[in-house]
Amino acid sequence: MILDGIDGKPFSEVFLEALDEALISLVGETGKHVIYYHLQKNYSIKREEVPEKLELLVEFLKKFFGYGAKVIEGMIVRKLCVKLGMNPEEFGDIGVLEFLKKIK
Repeated sequence: MILDGIDGKPFSEVFLEALDEALISLVGETGKHVIYYHLQKNYSIKREEVPEKLELLVEFLKKFFGYGAKVIEGMIVRKLCVKLGMNPEEFGDIGVLEFLKKIK
């Protein structure tokens, strides 16, 4: 099962790598740190806890970025697809939670 991980890495680690890459590509390294800071400050979620609390990540992104959250979610999905050896075009314009439901 894909959610068990890939190349010996747990899925949570693969997800965090994809999340980091998506954030850096969209808001830069400093922006990534700002997002993690606000996640921890406002939601008490540390970076390492994000894969277990994805609903809160999505909620935070929507509150913090408004419509821009959709762009960030799309980039996360694309980065995950690449890491998982999948074609991002197969999934279209879906959010992170919907993507994870589809690949389970």
